[in-house]
Amino acid sequence: MQVPTFVSMRAHLVLFGLAVAVSDAAFLLVAMLAGRPESISEPVVRLATLGAAGVVVTFVRHSARRAFDVAESSHHLVRAANGRGGPVIAGGCERDWLVQLHLELNPAALHR
Repeated sequence: MQVPTFVSMRAHLVLFGLAVAVSDAAFLLVAMLAGRPESISEPVVRLATLGAAGVVVTFVRHSARRAFDVAESSHHLVRAANGRGGPVIAGGCERDWLVQLHLELNPAALHR
């Protein structure tokens, strides 16, 4: 399994887009609860939203890396039957979506 560069770029963009959406929703909720929904458009709040999105992305990438390491150490990753391609994630892997995310974000992980 070769992960082309555009797949890795798309995974990074989707992850960042989802993180921005989550942090934007959180800031909007806080602004609504504070009774100042107009404050969401202030530059400081927008920068805080992007900063929070960066924290979310970092946390998800770290979680994906740890899930990959756990799957690798517990032998939930096996090579394809034909010998070509990347690892196949076993069905018993609890965080298989995080392992898949790590493989898409880091094409170099396929060659270990």
